[in-house]
Amino acid sequence: LAQAVLVEAASCVCARKTPTPLWKWPMAFRGCSPALLAATLAAALRASLADVLRHGDSVYLASPRSGHRITVQPNGGVHAKGNHTGTWERLILEREDGEGEVINGDYILFRGWTGRPLTVESNTSVHAHWNHSGHWQKFWVELKPRTEDPAPVTDGSTIFLRSHIYTQLEADAPDSPGKVQARWDHYGEWQELRIEKSAPAVAGTQPT
Repeated sequence: LAQAVLVEAASCVCARKTPTPLWKWPMAFRGCSPALLAATLAAALRASLADVLRHGDSVYLASPRSGHRITVQPNGGVHAKGNHTGTWERLILEREDGEGEVINGDYILFRGWTGRPLTVESNTSVHAHWNHSGHWQKFWVELKPRTEDPAPVTDGSTIFLRSHIYTQLEADAPDSPGKVQARWDHYGEWQELRIEKSAPAVAGTQPT
């Protein structure tokens, strides 16, 4: 991540259209203003860090295959029937360990606009009926491609969410359109989810 940021920053400073490989950096820096270089590197690093998801961020969970987003209804029902980006689709990301960046391998939960988190029942159904924050509400997040490295989860990452019954959360699978459930321990296309950072909810707005 840091290497990519530095390469991109160097290419921007030197007005190049494509990133400069690391082994060409000395030539790339020739004639560049040190002050401008430092400012550009700092700006690039800030932009990169802004993409990292943290405890308390507002996010959407979408099926990359269909674009449909997980939606929490007023009655606690959960579905993925549309591609809206309203209040009903907005989820608050919470780390089991509290404040900090969300890292590959963290335990997390997703709290809906109703204040109730997503819950996986033992029968693999998913809802947001209860205001609990226990094992049934927590997911183990894994980045795609799968790795044991403690890499940060960023805006737009494709992830897998493993439930307490060791099955993956899925949304809008081809054999059950619009449903959100956690049936199998597979790591396939049906289990992939894209996590997207959203703007925080505005006080007084109506759910959509």
